[in-house]
Amino acid sequence: MDAFLKEDRAKDLQNLDLFVDDLPDQRSLGVRWNIMSDIFTFYAPETDRPYTRRGVLSTVNSLFDPLGFLAPVTIRGRLLLRELSRHGSDWDTNLPESMHEQWVQWQSSLQCLRGIQIPRIYSAIPPSNALHIELCIFSDASVNAIAAVAYLKFLSHDKQIDVGFVLGKARLAPRPELTVPRLELCAAVLAVEIAEVVSEEIDFQLNSTSFYTDSKVVLGYIHNQSRRFSVYVNNRVQRIRQSSKPEQWHYVPTDQNPADHGSRSISASKLSSSTWITGPRFLRLPLKKIPEEQNKFDLINPESDVDIRPEVNSLSTYASESHLSSKRWERMIGVVRHILDSMLLQSGRVRLTHEVLTTLMAEVITIINARPLVPVSSDPEHPNVLTPSMLLTQKIGTPFLSQSNFGTGEMLRHQWKRVQYLAEEFWSRWRTEYLSTLQTRQKWQNKRPDIKEGDVVLLKEKQVRRNEWPMGIIMKAVPSKDGLIRKVEIKIVQQGATKILYRPISELVFLLSPD
Repeated sequence: MDAFLKEDRAKDLQNLDLFVDDLPDQRSLGVRWNIMSDIFTFYAPETDRPYTRRGVLSTVNSLFDPLGFLAPVTIRGRLLLRELSRHGSDWDTNLPESMHEQWVQWQSSLQCLRGIQIPRIYSAIPPSNALHIELCIFSDASVNAIAAVAYLKFLSHDKQIDVGFVLGKARLAPRPELTVPRLELCAAVLAVEIAEVVSEEIDFQLNSTSFYTDSKVVLGYIHNQSRRFSVYVNNRVQRIRQSSKPEQWHYVPTDQNPADHGSRSISASKLSSSTWITGPRFLRLPLKKIPEEQNKFDLINPESDVDIRPEVNSLSTYASESHLSSKRWERMIGVVRHILDSMLLQSGRVRLTHEVLTTLMAEVITIINARPLVPVSSDPEHPNVLTPSMLLTQKIGTPFLSQSNFGTGEMLRHQWKRVQYLAEEFWSRWRTEYLSTLQTRQKWQNKRPDIKEGDVVLLKEKQVRRNEWPMGIIMKAVPSKDGLIRKVEIKIVQQGATKILYRPISELVFLLSPD
């Protein structure tokens, strides 16, 4: 210290004698590091700030807690801030008196933070001497908040176990309110995000990672292999499985889940003795004494869960050699060529520019790739049919179509309308000729099986938009006087609504039988 001039030293080091005096605490905003004891302590904000939006925000933000030691305490302040802010229109206007007592009580409890002491080191067992190091992350949610907290579990060579706090986070639940299973799923996503951060930043090797939640609904989502979910749940399950495996997830009772403190909040006076800081007791038990839960979790009430879609039976199909042979493709190319020749070589038709012809061919390709191949789903609400477009784009649905109700007069004035007019003309001819290729004409000398209930068929509807191939399921076959089926009852879905139609079999194209 003598090598530095006195005026160049920090204020708390100007009169320091390293041989006698203790080293002063190192401060970083609200966190203090006691170098002599190697512990973290905390600063409690003043309680004389005004009861306004500005004063409440200043108090909440004055708690600097990057590692989440105080998350169960600060989440209560942020919740009060959100509730109070809903009533205050101005930054310096007094907030409602109805919540003043709750605010004062929480603000006063922050003085207890001065007595909290947290060791800086993770464990008394050095990582280099540990036989096994496991990262354990717990997650939980309530209607007010979601939380996740991580601990490091060290196992020494002499079978001693020590557990240390690593990182914790708590966030307010989004508004409008979500269901509790969705909130629990968000907490599970937060848990894998914490695992990624810890694994990337920690400077020693982790032997394993385990996740714990008290929601068996979420565990069913993560372990699911057979059912489809809503978009919200599916995206979050994919995010979880991107960074973890289902076998890494375990069930923990609510009373043993430390993340429960972060989602429901606790007072500052109880924080240091809570399992949020120390971790649950069972982590310190030998592996053989930890209660084992089932490794496979099923979906909970899948029929009543709105986030689980109806069960769908996938149909395996067989394509004969005649469907895949080169002759079939050559015939289809011949159909396309015949239609284009008849369209473009008509007498009196204006010659197309290169741009118009290129755009028209793109529309033609879209129409051809939207043709039905084979059905792949018997979902009564959404029967899907396989198309080349699905194989190319991995997407289900009809390509976007623009308005095209105009005549030949308009097509001569606008190139874009010209393309749309020609595309509609190609679609009308293509649809008629392609449907005829789906059914082979047989002589009537031999009897063939009748269409029956459950068969999947295409409808020869005249008034359909481009690239639409209406498909339905036979609900009832109506026999005629001679016992043959000539009319059927069909269920189809149009614009999200289910409809029942009666059609003669001559207006249907058989695709597949469930048998």
